[in-house]
Amino acid sequence: MLRHTVFFKLKEPTEKNKEHVYDKIMKGRIEGLLDMNVGVNVSQDEKAYDIIASFDVENEIALQAFANDPVHVEVVHAILDSISDIKIVDHLVL
Repeated sequence: MLRHTVFFKLKEPTEKNKEHVYDKIMKGRIEGLLDMNVGVNVSQDEKAYDIIASFDVENEIALQAFANDPVHVEVVHAILDSISDIKIVDHLVL
């Protein structure tokens, strides 16, 4: 199994913006995902990212399908203006 983890830093990390991004990601459920988790950061550290999302898929083929899925693309476009930085880690879950 692969886990696609994305860290989002918001341009303006207000509660309203966090809720907007969180809601958009959660509504972007895509067929083929084994599991999906989204969380909002509680740390006040300036280096911390505001939102984390992780998506579990079966393999690299499923990860590629996820990346190109129209629902995923729509969610990305819906939140992109709110994001100042993104970090991504794709890793095997042992």
